Amino acid sequence: VTDEKKPVDISAVDTKPEFPGGETAMYKWIAENLKFPPQCDVERVRVNTQFIIEEDGSLNNISADKPYLPALNTEVIRILSDMPKWKPATVKGRPVRVLYELPITFKLKR
Repeated sequence: VTDEKKPVDISAVDTKPEFPGGETAMYKWIAENLKFPPQCDVERVRVNTQFIIEEDGSLNNISADKPYLPALNTEVIRILSDMPKWKPATVKGRPVRVLYELPITFKLKR
């Protein structure tokens, strides 16, 4: 059950949330798991995402900003939903919820 209290501003935390293994591991995980939707006819597009990293490291309230490319939004939400739990942000040693923004770039391989 998710506690619905407001997320802490990420600039106010003592330690930022972290994907297991760090940022490099996160981008590698995304690259290995992301599937370019075949119905999309763009060669490269950046999708800005937002989600809450909960106190237990799970991701919640995932959203994406390409309403005119619903297949990309669906794929981004799928991949973020499948991510392993993150190390949560902390304030004074206690885990807190934070809103996190993450751009994901799709590149069509030819």
